[in-house]
Amino acid sequence: MGVTFTFEDIREICRRLGLSVRKSRNNYVLEGTDSEGNFLRVSVHWKADGRNLAKGTVSQIAKDLGFKDVADMRGFLQNKKRKR
Repeated sequence: MGVTFTFEDIREICRRLGLSVRKSRNNYVLEGTDSEGNFLRVSVHWKADGRNLAKGTVSQIAKDLGFKDVADMRGFLQNKKRKR
């Protein structure tokens, strides 16, 4: 069984990284500068709100946010004290 993420999980990760959420037409755009000074931007279709995201989408989001892989992003989500 693979690792699943909901839109709320992604929103929580972005909040902890210091990104803001805005709605843009058919997408939620999560963007901002993290603590290391890197500009990060992730776009998720509004229909994803409340659903599990597809494996490929989660993989791309992990890459865009600077994580090594999806498992690294899951570890960040689960460990509230972890800094990047």
